Amino acid sequence: MNTFLKESKKFASLLEPTLVVLGNEACDLDSAVSAIALAYFLHRIGRHAPRNVIPVLNIPRKELPLKTEVTYFLQKKSLDLENLVCNDEIRLNELKEAQKLSTVLVDHNFNTKFGHLAVQVLDHHQFDPNSNLPETCEKRIELVGSCASIVADHIFESTEGDLESLSLLYAAIVLDTVNFSKDADKARELDFRMAEKIEKLLNIKNIEQHRVELMEELIKARSDVSSLNAAQILYKDLKIIKNPAGNKIIAIPGFPISVEDFVKKENSEEKLREFAEENNCDVILLMGLKIIDGVIHRDLGLINIRDEKLFEKVSEALQNYNPSLQLEARSNISFMSGQFFKQLNLKASRKQILPLTKAVLDTF
Repeated sequence: MNTFLKESKKFASLLEPTLVVLGNEACDLDSAVSAIALAYFLHRIGRHAPRNVIPVLNIPRKELPLKTEVTYFLQKKSLDLENLVCNDEIRLNELKEAQKLSTVLVDHNFNTKFGHLAVQVLDHHQFDPNSNLPETCEKRIELVGSCASIVADHIFESTEGDLESLSLLYAAIVLDTVNFSKDADKARELDFRMAEKIEKLLNIKNIEQHRVELMEELIKARSDVSSLNAAQILYKDLKIIKNPAGNKIIAIPGFPISVEDFVKKENSEEKLREFAEENNCDVILLMGLKIIDGVIHRDLGLINIRDEKLFEKVSEALQNYNPSLQLEARSNISFMSGQFFKQLNLKASRKQILPLTKAVLDTF
């Protein structure tokens, strides 16, 4: 696989017919390994030949160190981070203008810049009705726990898969389903089936113990923000959504720590205001996730930057969402006149909250 990635990095500088397998802008472990494994699979079977096949992490290179679980696990698997292609290391716009670009979207189905060039989509998020995908695009969108499960199943439809790719995908399945936690309720039949099939192929012994140890290892890597300041944590797992006119923006940073812990960090208000200005935000929705001894804790923080009405509408939608997020107001947090909540419904993640927020934003 390192050889494939090294060749892909060389192709990224060329204006030749290219198929880009593009992950989502959060670039979490699920998105990163799904893009890499799927690109490697398409390269091996030569389905889109003679195009160059390049997996692209949908973040600038400077943000890659922020994805601590991604860099940790890829390096553990002996993949050279220098061989990865980030979105500022390939001439995507020039390829598009030269009509030499096709895309496969992984772990997302809406992409304003390159969605209309998609030949394939593999995703586990709700389908966005504003998606501009071509009618000929092959779509597989299933609301399962991990996109890696869909990628693995897609690979298994044609081949047994290579062990390197399966090992990457397996880790993402375990992490995204919170090790198949009943409290998180993320895992679906496909997630269980793919994990069990990969475990058999990888000849994993003591499966339950292996899953627990892998989960703890990945959580530790993801939660290790000791080297990151408040500004970097905001960009670690970020989604930015806009209304159809593009003049209203909500940023949704996801934290591997609680929101309560984030607002206590040094210069957190200063960095949040700088972040809001850099990204032209109207409202910011902070989402915290903390796992202590296998127990999940979630909290939210809603900050108004410059649109009180949008702020109020999002707050109302979050508190009236069905099924309920079971939000409990946190009166002990005083930070930028925001609203802060403990989220007792542990099953609801950003995958559910983002479409809800986007629906409010689309009315502005």
